[in-house]
Amino acid sequence: MATRSRAAAGSRSRSALVTAVAHEVGNLLAAVRLSAHLLPHAPEARERARGARQIEQLAAQAGEILAQLRPLLATGRRSPGTIAVTEVLEGLRRGLADEPGVERLQLKPLPRGLPDLRADADALLRVLLTLARGALEASPEGAVTLGVRRAGRAVSFELADSGREFGATPRGAVPGGRALAVRLADAVLRRDGGRVEARSGRSGTRVCAAVRAAAR
Repeated sequence: MATRSRAAAGSRSRSALVTAVAHEVGNLLAAVRLSAHLLPHAPEARERARGARQIEQLAAQAGEILAQLRPLLATGRRSPGTIAVTEVLEGLRRGLADEPGVERLQLKPLPRGLPDLRADADALLRVLLTLARGALEASPEGAVTLGVRRAGRAVSFELADSGREFGATPRGAVPGGRALAVRLADAVLRRDGGRVEARSGRSGTRVCAAVRAAAR
């Protein structure tokens, strides 16, 4: 009975998440359509180029959101692999190489003896890329720090930025923007025993992504 109740709760949670994703992607596509409509009417080549970049960015955002949703809808058995923390950080560095303001992302020194991770490597990298982009966008003029530490049987990736707009979604409201990104990231990592938490205060926002450590 308890198992059935948990399954029903999980189904409702996934349904709410899909609804939120559909709402967010719909907003992005509406912005793409508006930008595409205005593009031919831009009088200067510079404005047309800016409009084209905006369309590309909006489409990329929609694609990233859908890419994170895909593994949550997968069925059948799956076995997460093993990946080193240094491999994750190298993938993050490559993925952010062309991002605006990436020079503001500062990596703290890594502690010695960090264990490997037990996770879907591609899904984990997508989660961290999305969270890092959100941190950079939330603090366009401030530094963003990324620290990695051992946290019990997990390894925690901790992003800190100066943005203070992040907050809990009111009951009954559809999450969007950074709130949706964190909720999606949490759902993805929980498949492999991890989680994502976010807290905002006067000094900024801290987002922590805990990933299960592989057995030695």
